Amino acid sequence: MNYLTLLTCWTGCFIFSVCVDVLATEKKSDVHSDARKAVLSLLKDPYSAHFGKFSQVDNKYACFTVNARNSMGGYAGDHEAILTKIGKSWIALDIKDVTHEHCVYTMKKMAAKDRAEVAIKKVVTTHLKDPYAELDELSLVDDNLACVTVNSNKSNVSNSIHQEAFLGKLRKKWVVLTIEDVNHETCKEAIKYFIYKSREEFEAIKTVLSKRTIPTLVKFGEFKQIGDDYACLDVSQRYSYNGEIDGQAILKKTGDKWIVLADDESKHETCKESIERISTKEGIQK
Repeated sequence: MNYLTLLTCWTGCFIFSVCVDVLATEKKSDVHSDARKAVLSLLKDPYSAHFGKFSQVDNKYACFTVNARNSMGGYAGDHEAILTKIGKSWIALDIKDVTHEHCVYTMKKMAAKDRAEVAIKKVVTTHLKDPYAELDELSLVDDNLACVTVNSNKSNVSNSIHQEAFLGKLRKKWVVLTIEDVNHETCKEAIKYFIYKSREEFEAIKTVLSKRTIPTLVKFGEFKQIGDDYACLDVSQRYSYNGEIDGQAILKKTGDKWIVLADDESKHETCKESIERISTKEGIQK
């Protein structure tokens, strides 16, 4: 390869790189231009606007710093315009007196909720085996717990059933813990007590919930695994007539699933004592 060929190749690569940079700059400029138009539509005095930092979150939300004159004629200082993209257009939802960092943090939470909603809907409809099920209200209690109102209508007729799905996330996947005939606020309050630290504890909680007649009034405590096959889970059941009663569930591992051997509300024995008694009764020597 001679010098002229090398020079030609180098020139071609340089021109291509410049073209890519120009196109990227133009695209970024177009995004900013569309966002500016959306923000200007909310301002009292759009001609006085000074724009600052622009941050796009998850291709759907954005924060745009803006300072403009208010109705009194003075500059209000930096505020954050909250934008969402509908189709190919930016829509300004509101302008808030917050920092840019706080706005971006809030938008990230909204984007995470959107992603969770898609995943949760798929999990709940699969669990119900109901193609007509609709999700009405979704609340992320924290990163690993959620409540969603389910409008289940298996026959696609007017008689629908409103229930609450309790969901937990383990290893980045959402799982239905239980579905109950309670309102959304009750679900949000009750699910705070469904705390787990491992897959074993998660599966144990699911198993105990399936056996309780009023799972929304259950509070879970310490999970103690004894050996490979047995475990105890502290459980408090709340009652309107006599308060909260502490107890413990004794579980045994069968294959990859837990089964409830005893669900004693009185908690008159220690975990080890309960397991030894049940093991002896079953004729199993630990």
